[in-house]
Amino acid sequence: MRSLSYAFRIGHSTVSEIVRETCEKIFETLSPIYLKQPDSNGWKKIANEFSKIWNFPNCIGAGDGKHFAIQCPSNSGSTWYNYKGFHSMVMF
Repeated sequence: MRSLSYAFRIGHSTVSEIVRETCEKIFETLSPIYLKQPDSNGWKKIANEFSKIWNFPNCIGAGDGKHFAIQCPSNSGSTWYNYKGFHSMVMF
């Protein structure tokens, strides 16, 4: 935000407001096209595809996590150490 502020010679808060408003408008415009809420037939189709691919009946999706590297907290031992070989916190 600061580099945009300096590049266009406007205030930091003005840049923040412009970016926020722009993101809102992009979301309002594109969400009905790309984030449509499925109807009952759509949910059934998703469940059938999920069952066919993953052999998990009556399921419409799954969550996933991401390991974020962290600096090991004091006296934590191997509590935050993961199988990837570094200390991390998992975010879902």
